[in-house]
Amino acid sequence: MLKTITYYVLLIALNLGTASGLMIAGHASGMLQEILTFTPDRAAVLVGFFAVFNALGRILFGFVSDRLGRYNVMMILFGVVCAAMIVMSSTGGVGFLVALFIVSACYGGFTAMFSPVCADNFGLKNLSVNYAFLYIAYGLAGFIGPQLAAFIRTTSGGYALAFTVVAGMSAFGFVLVLALKAMRRRSAS
Repeated sequence: MLKTITYYVLLIALNLGTASGLMIAGHASGMLQEILTFTPDRAAVLVGFFAVFNALGRILFGFVSDRLGRYNVMMILFGVVCAAMIVMSSTGGVGFLVALFIVSACYGGFTAMFSPVCADNFGLKNLSVNYAFLYIAYGLAGFIGPQLAAFIRTTSGGYALAFTVVAGMSAFGFVLVLALKAMRRRSAS
């Protein structure tokens, strides 16, 4: 697995996919307080809903990926996260909240992709070890997403640029999944 380009492209794609959700998870309360002027208590309640949408996204997108295919679902997730981040960078109020919850559901969707994408690409033999190596993407995203938001927030005074950067990361992730689909088609023929 580690000798294949597929592993590294998947690692980057899954990292990009989960970075957005982990950025939101790490900064949701602060974002809600700063952007929507919520009290800390009100923000905390809504952060709890983040977990609900995350769980629902895991179930929904896991189910959908069994029907449409992993890569197709990943492309949908990247497209939706890209659009939601653009909305978050340019609006407040209900639009911001809806986009935040959509990103939360998509984050759940990306985390639901790790194990089946690993099995689809590298088989069931050694799945536990292969999964652990692929899950490195999640650990890296846990650093990149929140740190990116913190750095941009500190240097620019707000989160809008962080949302825009993550929209760009999502667009790049979409392209990576297209490449993965092409690589898979080539190897199948």
